[in-house]
Amino acid sequence: MDFFYGDQWGTVSNDTKNIPRAMFNLCKLHINNRQSNIVSVPVSFMYYTSSGVEDSNLMTKFVSYLLKEMKHDKFRRIAVKEADIKGTSVSHLYYDAYTLGTYGDYKGSLKEEIIDFKNVVVANPSNKDIQSQEWIIIKKVVPKRKIEKMLKGNSESIRKLNNECQTNDDGSVKQEGTDLVATFLKYYRINGEVYHSYSTRDIEIYKDRPLNPYLINIKVENKENDTEIVNIPGELVENDINSYNKIHFYRYPVHVLTLNDSDNSIYGISALKDAISTQKIINQTVSMQVLNLMVMAWDKYVVHP
Repeated sequence: MDFFYGDQWGTVSNDTKNIPRAMFNLCKLHINNRQSNIVSVPVSFMYYTSSGVEDSNLMTKFVSYLLKEMKHDKFRRIAVKEADIKGTSVSHLYYDAYTLGTYGDYKGSLKEEIIDFKNVVVANPSNKDIQSQEWIIIKKVVPKRKIEKMLKGNSESIRKLNNECQTNDDGSVKQEGTDLVATFLKYYRINGEVYHSYSTRDIEIYKDRPLNPYLINIKVENKENDTEIVNIPGELVENDINSYNKIHFYRYPVHVLTLNDSDNSIYGISALKDAISTQKIINQTVSMQVLNLMVMAWDKYVVHP
C-alpha cells in the first residue's frame, strides 16, 4: 500500500538525507491500468426460470436494480484494486434491517462491504475454496453504543463491554475517549444451513442464528415461549413452511478475490511484489542524476588562502 500511495523512500538515513527524493510512481500506474482493464468489462446477470420468460425477465430486472441499490459497481472496483495491491480482497454481504430498500416481505435491504483480509480468519487457510471452509470469522470494530443496544440492559455484559473499551487485547490501556469495541462474526454450518454467531472479546451477544428467514420462523413457531430469537430482519408476513422446503442458505455470504493465486493458500500474491524492486532502482537512479545536476550546475571557485 505504501508504494501505491507514494511513500516509497521510507525513513531518512545519513546516506540518503542529501539525495533529492525523486519519484515516478509506476506502481500506481501499473495497478490503475490493470484495474481499468478488468472493471471496464460490463457484467450482467441473466436468469431463466421454468415458469416462463416473463418471470425470468422480472427476476433479471430485480437483481439488476438490487445491484445498483447496493452500489455493487463501486465495491467491485474497490475489490479488484485491493486484490491487486494486497493480493487478496474479501467481500461480505449482509442484511441491514435499518436500510431503506425495495418493497418486500422484510424491512431493510442487502448491503455489501469490503473487509481487510487481515481481519478474516478461516478454518483451513490452505483450502482455496471459501465455501468449503468449516467456519469463517470476521473481525470488525463498531461503536460501543451499537453493542449496548443489542445487550438490552444486561448489566453484567455492559460492565464487561465497558472494560473492553478501556483495555486492549494485551491488557494495555486504550487511548482515553475511545468508544469503539472489536466484534467477531462467525459463520458455520449446521445440517448444511449457514448459521452465524456474534461476540466481542468477553461477551457472547448471540449464537446459532440461521441466515434462512424461514428457518427462523420455524424455530419461533415450534418454541412459542422462546424470547431469545428476536433479531429477525423485519416482520415475516406469513409463516410459509413450504417455502423452506424450496429455499436453503447453503453458501457463506463471503467472497474471496485473488488475481494472482499462490500455491496451497487461500491468500493471493500482490501484483506489486515484482515491481517494487524495479521501482526502487528507478527512483534511486533518477535521484542520483538530479543530485549530479545540482552539484555540477554552476562553476566552482577555487580559493587559495
